[in-house]
Amino acid sequence: MSVDQLRQAIPTLAAEVPAGRHNRTNFERKIQERLLRAMHAFLERGGEASAIDLWSWLKKIPTQHYHLKEWGAFSVDYFSSHPELRHEIQAMVLDEQKGHGCHFANFHLRWLPDLFSRTATLRFISNLSCCGNTT
Repeated sequence: MSVDQLRQAIPTLAAEVPAGRHNRTNFERKIQERLLRAMHAFLERGGEASAIDLWSWLKKIPTQHYHLKEWGAFSVDYFSSHPELRHEIQAMVLDEQKGHGCHFANFHLRWLPDLFSRTATLRFISNLSCCGNTT
């Protein structure tokens, strides 16, 4: 598929993945896997997505599927080379978790290790107001 075709297919696939992260059918797990593979191909081929789009797609993928071999290495490299995008997604995750405390937000970020694996990222998160810091 071309980058344009992938860009159109990804939101369609994401829309078919149920909101609940557990107890998915085999069919739903296949859609998750296809979504992750389409995201990988899209980004690897130079497709550009906003942090909002990426997070809306990524949050549909449970931990066990998120770590597919091909995606794991690629996503670490991708988000390492796009730190601003990584920080935008982290800020969105934390914003979504306001009122649940920093521990809950950290839980959500930890199942996205490529978004939470660097010392600079830890400093970024520790400085956000949701964790009780305002500096």
